[in-house]
Formats: sequence, structure tokens, C-alpha cells
Amino acid sequence: MENSPEKLLQIFNILLVVMLFVLFVLIMVLVIIKVKDIKKQQPKKNEKGKKNNKTISVEDYSKESVYDFMEFDAIEDNMIVRKEGKRCVMVIKCNGSNFDLASEDEKLAIESGFLQFLNSLKFPIQIYIQTRKFNIENSIVEYKEKLNKLERENEKARTEYEITRRNPNSTDKQIKAAYIELKKTNNIYEYTKDVIKNTERMSMNKNVLKKEHYIAITYSPLEDLTSEEKYDKEELKDKAFAELYTRAQSLIRVLNACDVNGKILNSTELAELLYVAYNREQYEIYGIDKVLNSKYDQLYVTTPDIMDKKIKRLDKEIEERAGKKANELVDRVKSEKEQKIKDREDNMDDIVKEMTRIILNQNEQIIGKDVLERATELLEEEEGGAKNEKEERTKKKTTRRATSK
Repeated sequence: MENSPEKLLQIFNILLVVMLFVLFVLIMVLVIIKVKDIKKQQPKKNEKGKKNNKTISVEDYSKESVYDFMEFDAIEDNMIVRKEGKRCVMVIKCNGSNFDLASEDEKLAIESGFLQFLNSLKFPIQIYIQTRKFNIENSIVEYKEKLNKLERENEKARTEYEITRRNPNSTDKQIKAAYIELKKTNNIYEYTKDVIKNTERMSMNKNVLKKEHYIAITYSPLEDLTSEEKYDKEELKDKAFAELYTRAQSLIRVLNACDVNGKILNSTELAELLYVAYNREQYEIYGIDKVLNSKYDQLYVTTPDIMDKKIKRLDKEIEERAGKKANELVDRVKSEKEQKIKDREDNMDDIVKEMTRIILNQNEQIIGKDVLERATELLEEEEGGAKNEKEERTKKKTTRRATSK
């Protein structure tokens, strides 16, 4: 029994050591697990950093990214070159006639020609219709140049007429001839001026549209090559041009039977076609002729962001509605003022008499009481006479209406 406390103390010490050892082991295990987790997270951060760098590089638009968006490499030799010369496209512009205005024989001829056109197709084609706003800016510039020339001629004819008329040696025949020449040049000048004015007014209408029709022919020079044949890029391009030109000419000949005139687009016209396709909203402002004259050697897109367009449209709608509301309020205020003016005009006699009575009462000490009473009596007599006249007029009107009925 004496040794029992010592034994318990020894057992307790042993348990305490064991517990401390187990705790130490657990702490070491947790430290090792933590270190491993940190090592695993470091490569993930590096991968995220690489991904962020990639996204930044994508946002930096390069020449290659623009070409990927455009889906073509270049425009050369009246062809659209795609996929590094492995596929080329040639485009034919078609100008047809009005089928509804043709006679029955002409309609049969056009239909038979179209049937011949379909039967002659031995290769795939694409029909493309492009809607454009009717731009007559170049015509207006030419008209204005002619107008300036006519204005100079008109001033010259006017000067010659004045000189002839003031010259005492001029005969009546010479004066008459100079006057006729002046009238002729003046009429031509005024007519040209009216034409330009009407043309400019028509050009302001943004809803004047026209449709252009095209046939696109695609050819891949690698289709007809065997595995043994090898060509460089220039040879493949020449082969594609020869084949596309032959196909385009055969289509143009067959289209003539349909009363459709065809024409192969050159490189500049192809650039304009693609430029309009990629710039649907702003191609009028930055026309292809302006781009080429400005030495731009690559096409670019100028269409604004869709959200900016919505904000602009909403701002315009808000401005229009605010202006309309302001006009309505102004009209309402004007109508109220006009009603007040009308009421004053209708009751002018009563207002004048009331104002007269007030003035007489205010000046009673100056004019005297007797004069005030007499003036008031005269004023009341005038009011009574005016009432009687009104009643008589109303009676006459009612009697006239009764007799007319």
C-alpha cells in the first residue's frame, strides 16, 4: 500500500511522456502536409500567370490576328487569296435587266438562257447580294465643277452684252444677238444649279439603297495535283488564276444569253467589295477611294461597338422626347395666355367701367361729391343702355333664326 502512490506517479509520468511524443509526431505530420500543399500551389500560380500572359497577348491585336478575322490573306491579280494561296476566289459582277418589262418572247429567251446557265455549271458557285446606300457624292462634285464653268461663261456673256448695249455704234441686231446669248447661258446656268440642288437634297436621304449582285467562284489549285507534282506558291497562284479566269469567262458568255452582263472585278473593286462587307455602317464616311488615296495598305473595320450604338440611339430618343415635351408645355402656356387675352377682350367694357368707377372714387376730394354722384349716374345710364342694346341684338338674332327656319 505504501508503494502504490509511487507506482501511480510513475504510470502518470509514463503516460505523460507518451502523450507528449504522440503530440510531437502529430505536429510533425501537420508541418509536412502543409509544406507539400505549398509546393503544389506554386505550379498552379505559375500556370495562372502564364494564362494571364496569354490573355494579354490575345488582347494586343497583331497583323496575324487581323488576318485571322478577315479570313483572307491578300488581294492579288483580281483574286482573293486565302489559306496561303491554297484557295483563291474570283468574283463576277452581274448587271441584269428588268424581267417584268420584257415582252413574252424576251421572257422565254431569258428563261431558256437561265436554264442553259444552270446546265452548264460544272463547278460550285456562290451568289452574293450586297445592299449599299446610293452614294452620289462624286456626281455632285462633277456637277459643281461644270457649274463653276457655266458661271464664268454666264458672266462673260453678261459683260459682252453690257459692252454691246452701251456701245453707240452697236446695231439693234447685235444687241439682240448678245441678249439672246446671255439668256441662253443664264438658263443653262440656272438649270444646272437646280439639278445640283435637287441632287444634294436626294443625297441627304439615307434610305436610297441599291443592290449589287455577284457570283463568287472558288478554286483550290491543290485539287488537281497528284502527290508527285510539286509547285511553289507563285506557280500555284498562276494555275489558280488561269483556271478561275477560264471559268469566269465561260460563265459570262452563258449569262449573256440571260440578258445579264457580267464583269470580272479587278483588285480595287474586290477591295471595295470586302471593305463594304466589313464596314456596313461607316463605309460612306471612310470610302475605299479615300482609304486608297490616304496610302492605307490594309483594310480595317470602323463599325462602332454595338453598346455604343445603343447608347447613342437612347440619347437621341431622350433628346427627341424632351424636345417634344418642351414644345407641348410651351403650347399650353401660349394657349393659357391666349385665353386670358380673349377673356379680357370679351369683358373689356365691363373692366373699363369698373376701372372708371374706381378712379372716380379715388379722386372724390378733388372733383367734389356732386360731380362724383353725377358721373356715377351717367356711368350707370351708359351701362343700362348697353344692356338694352345687347338684349335687342339677341332678340333680333333669335327672330331671324326663327324666320329662316
